[in-house]
Amino acid sequence: MRQKMQKTVSGRGIRLSTDALVDVGNLDENGNIHAADDPRCAFHKGNLLWHSDVTFDAVRANYSILAAHQVPPDRVDTEFADMRAAYDTLDDAMKKCVEDLSAEHSMWYSRSLGGMPDPGPDVKVTRRLVQVHPRTGRRSLCLASHASHVIGWLTEGGRKLLDELTAHATRLEFVFRHQWRVGDMVMWDNQQTMHRGTPFDDTRYARDMRRVTVLEGCDTGFGLRREGPGH
Repeated sequence: MRQKMQKTVSGRGIRLSTDALVDVGNLDENGNIHAADDPRCAFHKGNLLWHSDVTFDAVRANYSILAAHQVPPDRVDTEFADMRAAYDTLDDAMKKCVEDLSAEHSMWYSRSLGGMPDPGPDVKVTRRLVQVHPRTGRRSLCLASHASHVIGWLTEGGRKLLDELTAHATRLEFVFRHQWRVGDMVMWDNQQTMHRGTPFDDTRYARDMRRVTVLEGCDTGFGLRREGPGH
């Protein structure tokens, strides 16, 4: 099982023995901090970009639950942006502009933005920029660093629009910043929020975070996304 899991994660390796958890730390299979030249360090850089988990997959993540087992002595926070408030405060012209637009979400597009030189095989899906929440009926923006371009637009113009919307959605008034302590557990709705990690000296301090993910359409169980932490 361990060999299969390591292969699924493109050689990152997993030190946790259960499929119910995603390893979101910077520790290797022996509990040592990743070396600076370890490709997993570059992979983790994508977590510092605004995103919602698993938007590039046909089966989205409903909820993510993240628990802190070990945190660095300096603050290593996670920020969350309210995508409902972001949509509500768009002006009428922008709401009309984005109403029928879609973007392609690519797993490895965000990895390349994080500096990973050879992301490998891609996983991608098309999602509308404006989503209606299946339980609340509220509209929200669907963005994320996985969104590589707007369908039907020239790449440069589409990315400029995505950047503009992301800048709007992550204004201070829409963002909650959680300061982690050992034993904390935070749960969020990926279909109404974006989140990102904050940088720290990840070659000096250990960070052990573990996540479970409730998949879209899954009422009774948790699904593991082995593509990587926070994604």
